[in-house]
Amino acid sequence: MENDKPLYEIIDEDELPYAYGQDDPDRPADPEADGGEKEKSSPSRISLLWRVMLGPATGWKDLKRASLKKESVASVYFYPLCVAAALSQFVDLIYEAHQSVLKLIVSALVIFVSYIFSYIVFPILGRPFLCAEANKTLETNFGRNALMVLFSTLALFKVAYNAIPFMEPVLVFLPLWTIYLIHRLVPVMRVPKEKWGTTTVILSVLTVGLPMFWQWLFAVLLPGV
Repeated sequence: MENDKPLYEIIDEDELPYAYGQDDPDRPADPEADGGEKEKSSPSRISLLWRVMLGPATGWKDLKRASLKKESVASVYFYPLCVAAALSQFVDLIYEAHQSVLKLIVSALVIFVSYIFSYIVFPILGRPFLCAEANKTLETNFGRNALMVLFSTLALFKVAYNAIPFMEPVLVFLPLWTIYLIHRLVPVMRVPKEKWGTTTVILSVLTVGLPMFWQWLFAVLLPGV
């Protein structure tokens, strides 16, 4: 044959995202090998978040190739940005000097907990609605890391929203970028092409909706605080 390249170099991954060759660098690592996925050193963990946010078409693939441990992503992106989103509630003291400190403390805790709870229950709530391929990916290291990155972007947008309240009419639409990131993530999750749209909608509703639900629930349970 004239073209003896491996199959994975011939097929367009966007057309058939779940086709992998044995030596494909995008092929998920075997979680059973060597006692778990090995964390690679390049690119840097910090830069990966920005790669995903600014260039998700390749950023998600970079994140998959990096095979970062869940604990690493949590400590570098997720927890710090959740804390930052919580602390950003205290910016209200700058704009409104008479704000109740107790109320702000409770509000900060609610913000922090809303992202943590959302990450924990996401796979459970999504399982009945998502296809088998998506559910399988969410159980992997890459799937859990992807969820933390998505919630990290929402936390980052929350910081911007609280820090620059006069830009509220513009910043309120920032979660739409998270939805775009989800749109680019779905093909990398090896979801069949005919299910991309449905999977994107379900992931978007859960990602954006869950933190809002927890915040609403705590507001109901703690009225006036």
